Amino acid sequence: MKNRCFIVALGIFLLFSASCTSTAPTEPLQKKYEQIIEFSELDSKTIFDRANVWAVRAFNSADAVIEYSNEESGTIAGKFVYDVFATYFFYNIDKARVILTINIKDNRCRLTYQMADIHITGASSLWRAPSDAEFKQMKFEETCESLTQDFKKAIETTDDW
Repeated sequence: MKNRCFIVALGIFLLFSASCTSTAPTEPLQKKYEQIIEFSELDSKTIFDRANVWAVRAFNSADAVIEYSNEESGTIAGKFVYDVFATYFFYNIDKARVILTINIKDNRCRLTYQMADIHITGASSLWRAPSDAEFKQMKFEETCESLTQDFKKAIETTDDW
């Protein structure tokens, strides 16, 4: 009887300790989201200036950084991290790293979001639901759409102080 209790307790302990450890990063997900926005009443310089201000305001954590900004080429590039909350057998948080490139030409902007990778920081992949990839794709698209709408609103808003 003692041996059975010990084996059951050991099994439960191993189950919980294995499922709560961090795992290695998953294979890079080459997910891409792109949108072109036209601002008919603004010139490229104004769009570039407002896009830089938006990027600073939108990405204000230590995990987000503008890595490249060139007014001549009309390019702003940076990266950010967002959390993908998911509940499977245990609660866990996956961190998705995304590279954002803003290209400005004439009176148009092209926003390109490229998902670099996702790091699993919670439960073991043993407990992942079959629809996990679909869920992450949905969250990626929702995040990109939300940021794009925020970007559009920020560019169209005049700051007359």
